[in-house]
Amino acid sequence: MARAPDRLDVFWVGADANVTTTTRSPETGRWATPWPIAEAGWASRGAIAAVTRAADHVQVFWIGSDHNVTTTYWLGTEGAWVEPFPIAPAGWASPGAIAAVTSSPERLEVFWVGSDRNVTTAIWPDEAGHWVAPFPVAGRESSQPGAIAAVARKVGFIAYMIGTANHLDTFWVGPQNNITTSIWPGL
Repeated sequence: MARAPDRLDVFWVGADANVTTTTRSPETGRWATPWPIAEAGWASRGAIAAVTRAADHVQVFWIGSDHNVTTTYWLGTEGAWVEPFPIAPAGWASPGAIAAVTSSPERLEVFWVGSDRNVTTAIWPDEAGHWVAPFPVAGRESSQPGAIAAVARKVGFIAYMIGTANHLDTFWVGPQNNITTSIWPGL
């Protein structure tokens, strides 16, 4: 993930189910010694999603070892990673992929395949600055465990003027191994 033109960060689930990161120094071009941002046992095997809302803010998401959805973030102004915390409770996610997207510096959305093979999302922030409770984008048995992707896009000045400038597109593998999508807002 690139949070600035000269800064690159990489994240992965380690052998002991920790979440690890490293960064490439813009000054030397070398990779730093990897370090954990979530201790052993926090993650299940599978994908990690990372987004940046600004050069001094990186947020990372993964499926937890108890099938929750967990996140942590780094604020350059504070210089440290925040203690990981769940945004979806235990049992809400299938092991596998997770997707995160930001359509503006003020909004984050995370998507995953739920335990009943639905497609679920959580949004930040609500009116109080907290995570909105997770809710389904697609119902039971609508996806295969595994791949999911999301993208935020702007659709032009005219759409902006009439209030439809930001769209979120989510893609996943459907029950018949087809590619399925959901678009917000609907067209």
